[in-house]
Amino acid sequence: MDIGDFKQFSEQKFSITSSIISRIKEHRKRPQIPLATAVNCIVHMVALGQRSLLGVDQHARSPAVRAWHAVKRRMVVSDSTLERILGNIDMEEARGVLHKCVQVMNDEAALSVGLSSGRSMRVGVVDGSGFGGFSGCVFAITGIMATPVDIEMHTKGKELIASRQLLSRITSTFGKRFVDIVVGDGLYMTREHIMQCKEQLGCEALVKTTEKSLSVIQDAEQLFAAGSRVEGIEYAEGIDIERGIKYKAIAAGGFQWDDLPYKFKVVRLEEEKLKPKPGQEKYEVFWVITTDQSLSATETREIAHMRWHIENNIFKRLNELVGSKRGWIRNGHLKAVLLILWLTGLLVFGYYLLRRGLAKLRQTYGTVKQTWRFVTRLLFISIERLYPVKS
Repeated sequence: MDIGDFKQFSEQKFSITSSIISRIKEHRKRPQIPLATAVNCIVHMVALGQRSLLGVDQHARSPAVRAWHAVKRRMVVSDSTLERILGNIDMEEARGVLHKCVQVMNDEAALSVGLSSGRSMRVGVVDGSGFGGFSGCVFAITGIMATPVDIEMHTKGKELIASRQLLSRITSTFGKRFVDIVVGDGLYMTREHIMQCKEQLGCEALVKTTEKSLSVIQDAEQLFAAGSRVEGIEYAEGIDIERGIKYKAIAAGGFQWDDLPYKFKVVRLEEEKLKPKPGQEKYEVFWVITTDQSLSATETREIAHMRWHIENNIFKRLNELVGSKRGWIRNGHLKAVLLILWLTGLLVFGYYLLRRGLAKLRQTYGTVKQTWRFVTRLLFISIERLYPVKS
């Protein structure tokens, strides 16, 4: 990767070094190192695969990096200075950097995903994870790429409380109906979460679970047991080539749960891994419950699997790049600020790779197209010479 090209892309597309970072208040009286320099060093950790502040310090001593930052000193910024600067950044101001980048993605129409049916939706995913001794609840959108939107730190066992604060902030920041549906695991099958999605966010809710004791699942199982004798039951089966899975689905709508004023659709899914990895279960049975009655069984399955995007494309990827799950930070505020800026870097870096990849693809397609035209023209010339047209 050309870091210079990435820095230029970050500034041109997201205004990382100018308008966005200028919103963060400078608390130092006579700073020798610009705040924008420190913030950019953290955001760029994702693209450079730097797994510690010491790594940032050592890398920033090279002549090339000092030239990128227009610094004449022997170093750009030390690890101890980074800790001091980041420790004084206000959380809401740091969030503003991430939110502004999300808004750019929204303006680029990059937050919607297409289903196999041709339907386009904006799918939000909420999930919690551990970050080296700290816990955080993250909201992301699975558009053309997994886009992190926000994070709320919390104490152990308080993920649902954190999620409600997180989703409330999403609504106040981006407005009602920012997403079409919110996906969560079985933990989110609660009255409060369903009502928050429907009333506050103005969207549908979808939960993927293996918990068979839920009354709505038991009602659905009784209906499914009747088989083809009951109208309104939907069947679907197929092969998911991307995941290497053969699946069967049975679904029905119109179910009530917990006296909520919404109807639920329940889908029972049986999946068989065609080539399971060693130690991996070949068969899996789970249920998907959603307030969106318009979704087909196949569409519901596709959206339910998008819950893994936040795990694979955000949690795991971020940890691989910067070691976000390692316990090398003890200060909770510092860790939270780092996570917000890392998520910003993950968003910008992901979109950079996507756009540059598309550009290469278009360039390759154009080259192939021009080559084909050239070869075709040579072929016609050869035919004309071999078989000249007589006048």
